[in-house]
Amino acid sequence: MANGPDNPKPSHIPAVAPPPRTLNVQKFAESRAAELDSLHSIISTRLNHDFRIRRDKRRRTTGHRASTKNHGRPKRRKLGVLPEDEEIQTPKKVARRTRRRIEFRSNPSSGFCTAGDGTKRLRTHLWHAKRFTMVKRWGFYLPLGLHGR
Repeated sequence: MANGPDNPKPSHIPAVAPPPRTLNVQKFAESRAAELDSLHSIISTRLNHDFRIRRDKRRRTTGHRASTKNHGRPKRRKLGVLPEDEEIQTPKKVARRTRRRIEFRSNPSSGFCTAGDGTKRLRTHLWHAKRFTMVKRWGFYLPLGLHGR
């Protein structure tokens, strides 16, 4: 039995149906709901239900800024030209983060700052708090070690 161009080799592999042209995502997800739930539970327990990416690991760290200082119409506000419906409101309460920053900057150069519960802070508390895990020990906030180690 000669195999040539006019006598091709017989195929013993059955023909597989081609994939569908369109995919109904809703139907696909419903049919695999149990698998998706188990995958989600495994990932969420590994991440302690915190799906956010660390800020320093993000590709673009300023993509979703919470501050809105540059949004709106800054030039009109600067010039004092506001529409009638945008009357200047009474000043809002200063944000907690800003109040804390002012408090930390006023650390005395000698001695310690005392927190509300009597725990003392080092003068370099802010520098250490940005880089280390801080713990309460012996009446002080002390740096324990690097985050996550």
